[in-house]
Amino acid sequence: MVKEDTKMDTKPDKTEEKESKDKKESELVPEEELTDADRQLKADLELLVERIQDADSALHAPALASMREKIRASTSTMTSVPKPLKFLRAHYDTIKAAYDKMEAPADKTFCSDIISLLATTVENDKRDCLTYRLTGSSESLDFWGHEYVRHLQGEIAEEYKEATESDPPKPVDDLLELAGKIIPYHVN
Repeated sequence: MVKEDTKMDTKPDKTEEKESKDKKESELVPEEELTDADRQLKADLELLVERIQDADSALHAPALASMREKIRASTSTMTSVPKPLKFLRAHYDTIKAAYDKMEAPADKTFCSDIISLLATTVENDKRDCLTYRLTGSSESLDFWGHEYVRHLQGEIAEEYKEATESDPPKPVDDLLELAGKIIPYHVN
C-alpha cells in the first residue's frame, strides 16, 4: 500500500478568504429562517436602500427617517444584533456610496448617523463608526445604546493613539470633544 503525502496547507489563500467573507455576508440571515414579519422588514429596508440611491433627492430624507425609525425601534434592548442591522449590513457599501452622492447637507448628516451605527456590525479597520459620527449629527450618544457607545470609544482610543504617536502629531481636538460627551454617558 502506497501512502500519499496528504500534508495540507492550513492557511487559506486570499481567494478562499474573500469567498468565505462573501459567503458569510450572503448568509447573514438565511431566507428560510425568516418569519413573514422578518421578510416584510427586510423587503421594506431594501426598498429604503433603493430610495436613498435614487436620483430624486426628495426621496432621501423620508427614506433615511424611516430607516432610522426601524433601526431605533429594534435597538432598545440590544442583546444581539437587531434584525434591521443584520438586513442592512449586506447593503453597507451601497449606503456609503449613496452617502457620497448625496448633495443635501441634512441628508448627508442623517445618512452619516446610520452609517456610523452600521459600522459597528461590519468588520473593517477603517474606523467608520468614528469617521461617520464626526460627520453626523450631534444628537445624544445614548440614542443608539450602550454597544454603539462602546464601539465608538474603542475607535476613539485607536485614533487618538495613532494621532498622538504620528510624527508630527495630528490634532485630536475633535476626538477629545467626542470623548468628553461619552464620559457623562458612563456616569449616568
